[in-house]
Amino acid sequence: MIRTFTRFLTQDLRAGKGVWTDFTSRAESLKAQSPHQLAPTPPNKKVYHSPPLINETFQQAYELLQQESANIYKTAQSESDPAVKDKLLAMAEAKNPEVLYNMHRYPQSLDLSQPVYRNFARKQWEGHDLLVLMQRLEQLKVIPDTMPTLVPKVDVKIKFPHNTTSEFSGWITPGEILPAFAVSQPPVIQVQHFDHGDVHAVRKYTVLVVNPDEPDLTTNSFRTTLNYGVANIGLSLEDNTLDVGKYLAEQLSVFREYEPLVPEVNSGNYQRACLWLFAQKDNADISVDTNAFNSQNFDIRQFSESYGLEAVGAHVWRQVFDRSVNRVREQYGLPSGRVFHRVRKAHPLI
Repeated sequence: MIRTFTRFLTQDLRAGKGVWTDFTSRAESLKAQSPHQLAPTPPNKKVYHSPPLINETFQQAYELLQQESANIYKTAQSESDPAVKDKLLAMAEAKNPEVLYNMHRYPQSLDLSQPVYRNFARKQWEGHDLLVLMQRLEQLKVIPDTMPTLVPKVDVKIKFPHNTTSEFSGWITPGEILPAFAVSQPPVIQVQHFDHGDVHAVRKYTVLVVNPDEPDLTTNSFRTTLNYGVANIGLSLEDNTLDVGKYLAEQLSVFREYEPLVPEVNSGNYQRACLWLFAQKDNADISVDTNAFNSQNFDIRQFSESYGLEAVGAHVWRQVFDRSVNRVREQYGLPSGRVFHRVRKAHPLI
């Protein structure tokens, strides 16, 4: 069937004109991306013969589906609600063989400004990456140790491209354990939303990175520190990445400069770097009062409530003490780390 489908595309068996062959008002990204030519049959291999009349069957099916698509496009033209219109446009292309071919062959390079591809990307995210994220957030107790719960609305990806090795420079799997040198610079954060509507609309976000595993000697327990805080991040479907370039181009409100986690010897099994993405209410800028919170004893729930922030995405990585911790401490001007007793005492140390 795949060979027949590919032959249908490569031989351009789509006779006549129709909505799927007219690109005067449709994006070029809805065309098949370089359909693979069928490789010649190797010697001594059984020759594949298509079923009788398969090309004619494909042709008739194509024309019927194309007519159905044209009717949906006609309905979409008279629709005034952008969200509803986007859903209709996605339906109009959902059975297009070229679109299906692109989703099958090139799932990582789709044009997400097209509603049909955005629907596909959402289903792919919900079928794997979202499940992994929620498992790690709950398994590692990021929920409820930091925020009480999360209903993700966007896909949040992070990477640390300052690393020179592919092992640490690519996108990070939630819960991954990373050495201190690999996270010594702020992460690049990609935020992918899947909503229908204006693809150029800018949404305002706040990013917080907290560590709920900082040893607290006064209580013989742990406290939460704020290690990174950025507000008023404007992102859209087309411009969806927070990196150094965005810092330079825009006046972002960095109310807590990035400081990597630097676990101490015997401070616990690992420390969690919990990254939370919040949508700002009504896409309005916020003015963060740095005197109103203590970054060394940070209450993320109170902070988000005070500024009307809604948690829409998250990520997490883990760290333990390693040989690069002391070098990172020196880089950020931090004091020397402590060495804790392997067994916690029944009373506070100070």
